[in-house]
Amino acid sequence: MEYYQVTSTEDPCLPFIHNLYHSAFPEAERRDWGQLMKMLTTTPEMVLQLIKHNHIAIGYIIIWSLEEWSFIEHFAIDAEQRGKKYGEIIMKNLSGQLKLILEVEPALSADAKRRITFYEKQGLNCLSVTYNQPSYTDAKVTFEMLLMSNIAERNEQQFTPVINKIKEYVYFKNYIS
Repeated sequence: MEYYQVTSTEDPCLPFIHNLYHSAFPEAERRDWGQLMKMLTTTPEMVLQLIKHNHIAIGYIIIWSLEEWSFIEHFAIDAEQRGKKYGEIIMKNLSGQLKLILEVEPALSADAKRRITFYEKQGLNCLSVTYNQPSYTDAKVTFEMLLMSNIAERNEQQFTPVINKIKEYVYFKNYIS
């Protein structure tokens, strides 16, 4: 796998990422594209990477460095490349190197169950923490989500600091002009 960090709004891979970003995530689960592009050059905690295999773009990932934690905000493999084990390889590589945490929808649909099962197979576990994802556009709106991590849960309090950082850096900075 090849990981290519996108640092410019003029990067030629952005149309691929834009299309995948909009096709893989519902509107409520993604930020405004213009805001994301602005963050590329103004938000050092956020890293957007194009993922290639044999020089072919297969997906992308957005990871936030929040002290010792890495929060995966978005991760998607192109529909034409799914089923080739790329997602598994990427997640296993990341899990072996980083303390990961990410959000998933509750298991209320077949797609949500499939995502949870995928991450569980990569060594992540659903946390027992009650978690509501803040909206990208309205600070008063939240969405019930689950958190998953590759770190074993001892108690809910061990995740409180990283949850606070996720909300502060990833979501609440959206509302600061």
